[in-house]
Amino acid sequence: MDNVAGTSRQYARKFWVSCAMLPGLLAACQTAAPPLPAPTPPRPQLSYLNIAIRVPLQGIAAAADEALPRRAGVEPFLHAIEGGASPPACGVDAGYAVGREPLGMSGSGNAIITTFDLNYWLQGRKQVPCPGDFMIASCGTDGEQPRKARVSIDTAVSIRPDLSASVTSSIGSITPGDRCVLNPIGLDVTDGLVNALGTTLKPMLANLDQRLASELHLQQRM
Repeated sequence: MDNVAGTSRQYARKFWVSCAMLPGLLAACQTAAPPLPAPTPPRPQLSYLNIAIRVPLQGIAAAADEALPRRAGVEPFLHAIEGGASPPACGVDAGYAVGREPLGMSGSGNAIITTFDLNYWLQGRKQVPCPGDFMIASCGTDGEQPRKARVSIDTAVSIRPDLSASVTSSIGSITPGDRCVLNPIGLDVTDGLVNALGTTLKPMLANLDQRLASELHLQQRM
């Protein structure tokens, strides 16, 4: 009986100890867990919308017509080549005239092609031997028809994020319509003149690009 009583007292003691610890365990169970940090939302993806803009070529052609001079030249024999004809340079005294005909313009996508014809003549003199008598030679003048060449200019247009236009032009081609053979000496200078025309036109392209970019008015059109 004593053993039974002792065992009963031990179970009773464990029961009351468990009961004493129960409020603390319940309180611990009722404590809220710390909040989890809010997930970082994904960065938004950029969306692009392509909008076609139709730009009439009439205004652009008018701006190009103003940017490209219609005539240029020097009276004979006021243009000195290689120091001029006088000793000690013994080069060439020249004169020339170049006239531009009306522009033709076409566009597709972001490209513009401008074409026009040039009429020109060339005359020069040189002392042969030097010092000595002048020899005069020319093409497209003194009763001859002016020589012709066709020029094409390629223009690329791109749009910046602020809707301003980036315009870049380059010489597409210069094709002679006929040859410039200096008579009476029979010297063909066509290829050299084509290169000279390209060199003369290149500085004008920056002005052309500026005028075309201003004429596009992309912000207003949008």
